[in-house]
Amino acid sequence: MTGSAGERPDALTRASDAAPESAQQVANAPPADVAARAIELEGQNEQLLLRTVELQAMASAAEEASRAKSAFLATMSHELRTPINAVLGYAQLLDIGIAGSVNEGQRVYLARIASCGQHLLGLVNEVLDLAQIEAGGLRVLHADALTGPAILQAVDLVRPQAALKSVRLVDDYAQEDGEPFVGDEDRVKQIVLNLLSNAVKFTAEGGTVTINCSREQGTPPEAGSLSGSGPWTAVHVTDTGVGIVDSEQGRVFEAFHQVDGEMTRQQGGTGLGLAISRRLARMMGGDLTLTSVPDVGSTFTLWLPAAREGRSMSESADARTARSGPDYGSADAPGLSAVGDVLRQSIEVVLVAYTDRLRAAVPLGPEMRRTELEDHAVSFLADLAQSLIILSEAGAEAAELLRDGSAIQRTIAEHHGARRCHQGWDLEALHVDHDVFRTEIERVIRMRLPVDNPGVEAAVIVLQSLINRSEAVSIRAWHRTEALPRSG
Repeated sequence: MTGSAGERPDALTRASDAAPESAQQVANAPPADVAARAIELEGQNEQLLLRTVELQAMASAAEEASRAKSAFLATMSHELRTPINAVLGYAQLLDIGIAGSVNEGQRVYLARIASCGQHLLGLVNEVLDLAQIEAGGLRVLHADALTGPAILQAVDLVRPQAALKSVRLVDDYAQEDGEPFVGDEDRVKQIVLNLLSNAVKFTAEGGTVTINCSREQGTPPEAGSLSGSGPWTAVHVTDTGVGIVDSEQGRVFEAFHQVDGEMTRQQGGTGLGLAISRRLARMMGGDLTLTSVPDVGSTFTLWLPAAREGRSMSESADARTARSGPDYGSADAPGLSAVGDVLRQSIEVVLVAYTDRLRAAVPLGPEMRRTELEDHAVSFLADLAQSLIILSEAGAEAAELLRDGSAIQRTIAEHHGARRCHQGWDLEALHVDHDVFRTEIERVIRMRLPVDNPGVEAAVIVLQSLINRSEAVSIRAWHRTEALPRSG
């Protein structure tokens, strides 16, 4: 430090001595040279300015192209998703016999329509997710949660796929609740579902896919986007599949990239699942990594910030669901879209509460099976959710796009009223039926969304009007059925 201070006066002295010499050289230079140098500098400045303007224009054009691409993808995904949902809805109506009895051969074809439609809908949703992420329109929640519920739901969804391929699916996490983490439980389920589905897809018959959780203190070197020193909650999905060569391990996370090979061509897909999963993980402050050995297998690891110390581990499922829902309160999404998304994600929750309450609320309830109490409410809920999303996205075209949805809701409502009459329900029980249905839907929405958001309140009113319209259709169908002559 002393040496540096001592050197400073000498440096200043040398600089001050050199300045008059430099000025003297300029003063002594021929006027023609000075003028030429000035012209040269002026030309260079103009070139720099022109280049700066060009770069700014290129950057602006690139940003505009990116926005246009994201808008195009989002619009096209929406335009594709609407008719696909209509096809699936009408296929369900045919399958339940609305238009007449269906033989086994026709039922097989309807099942294929539903399977292909769900696959296509999944691809469209992946494209829409990617577009929303790139446009900055997708939000994730940062809240305390547990890995157990998300893993359990994902495993249950993949079990049929694994059974069909004779692949053994092993849940190997020590605690039923899993490990605590900070993030979005719904998005974690989406990522784990993608990892499990891929693992089963690329594992040969007789192979094994294992999922487990751990808590890691140190930051793994392969997870380059993690910041801080931990602790981290890790979800590992390991398979005994074909593996991935070193040169492809970094590229599997690129959008639309698929590993070359016969297995990939046989299985198909868009190449978006891993790209979306890694981006979602990083949006939650985590990462998604891969280790793999060709012909031995692969392990994908989802890294998430571990939950804060001292958090209660006895949290109820309802409370956890309430905190783990997407944070629509801070998102830019309209209230209609928010309510539609919550309703679509909560169909099973609504159905369970609806049938449980209905069993106790109407005289014939205790004698009926759950499927009889539901009476295709799942199709009705799915179409209600889609109707709200259409309203939020379509603007002036909403009425035209809602035509199919309204027809499906009306058809289900007519069938519901007639069926309740055949089941021996009186009109009062039918009113109770709709009241319970309406109450349970609103309860879930208010549990998952901020109650003081005007957009949400307006969306709830729209939703209630759709349910009220369907109730009126059901009541008319009940009266028509009641007026028919009784057989026998």
